Amino acid sequence: MNRVETTDNVMKTHTRQGQGLYKSHTKERKDEDANLTCYKCGIKGHRARKCYKRVWCNHCKNSTHAEYLCKKKGDRDGARKVTDECEDAQDHLFKAEHSEYERPQHNVKKKGIMVDAGATSHIVNDITKFKDFDSSFQPKTHSVELADGTKCSGMAQQRGTAVIYFLDDSGWQHRAQLKDALYMPSYPHNIFSVARATNGEATIIFERGNSRMITKDGSKFNIHESGNLYYLPTIEENVDQCKVCHDLQTCHEILGHCNYEDVQKLQQVVRGMKIKGDTARQDSHRQETGNQTERQKNL
Repeated sequence: MNRVETTDNVMKTHTRQGQGLYKSHTKERKDEDANLTCYKCGIKGHRARKCYKRVWCNHCKNSTHAEYLCKKKGDRDGARKVTDECEDAQDHLFKAEHSEYERPQHNVKKKGIMVDAGATSHIVNDITKFKDFDSSFQPKTHSVELADGTKCSGMAQQRGTAVIYFLDDSGWQHRAQLKDALYMPSYPHNIFSVARATNGEATIIFERGNSRMITKDGSKFNIHESGNLYYLPTIEENVDQCKVCHDLQTCHEILGHCNYEDVQKLQQVVRGMKIKGDTARQDSHRQETGNQTERQKNL
């Protein structure tokens, strides 16, 4: 049986080729199970679906997982390390504490994505953020390593390119593509890998009260600090911050003297657009002014 290794700068995977791949499938599965750690009970030697031990979470009163794996527990020190369970090739994440996201004004999340200096891959727990997936990715070859060294398989379900939006220090929106990001729906945080960012020529500075990321085009992104954790604020909506609201006439002039009726219709198709004042009255006044001008011309 031949082994062909494929690698990239984030994950390392092994694939097998050749005939007879499934002849010893049962024996290989048993050997593989012996090296796995059940993510329900934490005991090594079997998979979660074959777990015979009853588990219980005292925090959320649920029998689907152990308490130290609970996502809802606010004071948890069960940091997880992303690994590729092929030989001894591993990707590591630092320790993380779970905390609820805040939603400040303008749909900005201060704790949008956690910045991890030890991660070698991004992690996103929302599948709607992904625009494509890597068809060659094999979830069975990946596992999650807990802080105590135990490993849990099946948490990384997909790998692909995720899209998120950052706001720079001037309030302008930037679209960021997180390539080779892992889709892990059960993970409590989105993780931003410093290693991946620096590979893209970004500079990240950790400085008490002034942490920031500077991209290669010079854009600066402030990093929010919460305790000993660092976050890049994100924005959900695909819009830049804007606090201005104009009347119909001003919008008409800004849009290059576009037809007044078309300007009003834009409110129905442009998210966040609102024309100030009574548009019907403004339109009536405009028509009256236009008629007076026309009569003067006829004179």
